[in-house]
Amino acid sequence: MQTRVAGPPMEDPRRRCSAYGAFVARRTDLPLLVTGFGDEAVAMRATLRRNFDLDPRWVDDQAYDTFQNAHNSAGLLKRDGIRRVILVTRATHMWRSVHEFTAAGLEVVPAPFGILAPRDLGVFSYLPSVTALSRSYAACYELLGEPGEVPEDGYRGEYIRELAQRYLDEVGHDLSDVEKIRRFAVAELRKEQDRDLQ
Repeated sequence: MQTRVAGPPMEDPRRRCSAYGAFVARRTDLPLLVTGFGDEAVAMRATLRRNFDLDPRWVDDQAYDTFQNAHNSAGLLKRDGIRRVILVTRATHMWRSVHEFTAAGLEVVPAPFGILAPRDLGVFSYLPSVTALSRSYAACYELLGEPGEVPEDGYRGEYIRELAQRYLDEVGHDLSDVEKIRRFAVAELRKEQDRDLQ
């Protein structure tokens, strides 16, 4: 008789992160740490147990952002004498994550997943698309987490900012469901196209 481990469902990026983390853990025979906020960490632990028969050694369910992910993880790991980690996260999030984990006193070996492959340029590459909007969203999200300056003549992202604000106003502040964000963005793009065509 097989024992089932229940837990809250996970969003797709976290499922992919857990799957890649399990792959890395199996290949390296290293223990796992999962970090997130509340149900996020619980869901990752449950998924690793249920789908991969792996039990994370450390679980941090008090990290609301990347800064807290890094500092809470460093605290847990340093107690056990661990100073070097393989960090699994989205490729778009890796740069900022490495800086936060390094600043927390850990040596980081990056293990990104979801690397965006180069695409052949064609006529359709220059048309608006949901995929491009999603990539723009991911880039803006990461840039907002880092201090920096936009070049004086650079695009300031007014359209993306307005679309993001409409999402927050109409849907709410839960940004974990990328598919929900895509559906909202497509609907908004279609509304604007319809207005332009009238």
